Amino acid sequence: MESFLENPVWSFARRLNNEISTIYAGTGPNGVVLQSTDLTNWSTFMTVGDSHALSVCIWANALFVGTQPNGRIYVHNFNSENEYLFVETEDSAVTAFAEYNGKLFVGTSPAGIVYSFNGTVWQEEHRPYGQGVTSMTTSDLGLFVFSRKSEGPVLFNGTTWEAYFESKLEIESNTSFTTGISTASLRTSEKEIYEGTGSEPIDRSMVVTANVRGFSGNQVYQTNPPSPQFNVSTSIKTSSGVAFGGIDNGTVFNITSTGSEKLFDIGASVDRLLLIDSGCIMVSSSGTLFLATGATL
Repeated sequence: MESFLENPVWSFARRLNNEISTIYAGTGPNGVVLQSTDLTNWSTFMTVGDSHALSVCIWANALFVGTQPNGRIYVHNFNSENEYLFVETEDSAVTAFAEYNGKLFVGTSPAGIVYSFNGTVWQEEHRPYGQGVTSMTTSDLGLFVFSRKSEGPVLFNGTTWEAYFESKLEIESNTSFTTGISTASLRTSEKEIYEGTGSEPIDRSMVVTANVRGFSGNQVYQTNPPSPQFNVSTSIKTSSGVAFGGIDNGTVFNITSTGSEKLFDIGASVDRLLLIDSGCIMVSSSGTLFLATGATL
């Protein structure tokens, strides 16, 4: 693990053009987007009209930059070399981009809105439960949307948006996480016991009693979290599944169809991830960049 750049870095994007790989990094507090072709020497690529270049994405031969605190999206067109303000959302931070089914999806915070853009039409798609979208990643199952203070991601399969939870997520050889959570719409329609920061009613067949003075076992319930991160800040697609990390700890996990494995631990909160190539992941943590090599993906 090597730290090679001291800067308040929030996001990465990679562009391959004529066999030249360029990494773009969104930074703050002056709205600067950096570029590098060797991961050692960095220069200013563009400066946006906001304090933080919070998220960056390559789509349709352009660089899209989401900002904070004004919730704007700026675009650099690689064909014309023009830069312009694309849209100003109704939220204060544009936190995530992802391509799915030929569209660019955009997530915001703290209102937590998912927008889409098909090259012509910009529209709102969904408002997942939580305190703002933090990350979005596509896989063979669809588009995963992670939000702050939520039990797990929301999955969009191209038609419907549904809460997605694995029945068992193995993190360590002696530790597993289980869940028995149903749809978020039941929160207001059913008279059930709810976990304090959760979005779903708890399935009583999947909970364990908690010992709280003055209450019997049937009056107090708790559930094991379906994820080791209640506050996922970043996720990326890997060759075997989806890797994710967050602010709860410094561990990065990789979820596959057969379970989950711990990839590495940087010992600090994980802000952003970028897969450079097979077995090499770039990590941003509190303004410091790291390279994690040797990971099996």
